[in-house]
Amino acid sequence: MLADAAPADSSKPPPDLISLLLIVVVAVFWGATNPFIRRGTLGVNSLQADTRLGQIWLELKFLLSRWQYLLPLALNQAGSVVYVFALQRSELSLVVPAANSLTFVFTAISARMLGEQGGSWKTYTGMGLRIGDLFREYCSHSSIHCINYIGSAQRSRWERLWWVAMLILSMYGCARLIQNIYYRWEHKPVIVSFDEKPTSVLQIPFPAVTICPETKFRPECLNFSALSEKVFEGKTGKDTVNEEE
Repeated sequence: MLADAAPADSSKPPPDLISLLLIVVVAVFWGATNPFIRRGTLGVNSLQADTRLGQIWLELKFLLSRWQYLLPLALNQAGSVVYVFALQRSELSLVVPAANSLTFVFTAISARMLGEQGGSWKTYTGMGLRIGDLFREYCSHSSIHCINYIGSAQRSRWERLWWVAMLILSMYGCARLIQNIYYRWEHKPVIVSFDEKPTSVLQIPFPAVTICPETKFRPECLNFSALSEKVFEGKTGKDTVNEEE
């Protein structure tokens, strides 16, 4: 199943990873199910009826009685539902060619896995070039940091290679952080337990509050720190404190 192109909608936000994932899901649902739908219709051409209406009835009855046809057809239509959500998140000028081109790719891959005769090297070369064009178009429309630099034609080859290396290093760093967090969650989990009996508010200790007044004191007139140290160390008693202190 393919979609028709339409004018671009400039009001849509730039594509993100979710938009790209939706486009790939649409292409998988459309492309991977095409060979199975074709296999599910094997034998329909051998049906013969006396009238035109009878022929239509026999073919319809044959197709509706085969799960090999109904299941991939349902998945194919589910791809159309996902396609609607993809159109709501990205521009039509990006979703339509990307979904249609990737559909051909997944159709060729699934047909090859089923043992059908594959295309020539020109077919696969064209698919590779088309995927490269789609990737550059996605990079030029993307708002993800450093992705738009990779697909920019205004930058030199070495600069784009630099941003590719930075992207790979960033993905590696994120993967290591996720791995460390998962390891801590698996081996050192945080256990939260709740007391079955309610605790009164009066039994909860109130936190200490320190108030810093806006009025500042001159240290030569009142050195509170030195005086408190004398009192706490026991060097000065109540009777030995002079009038100034």
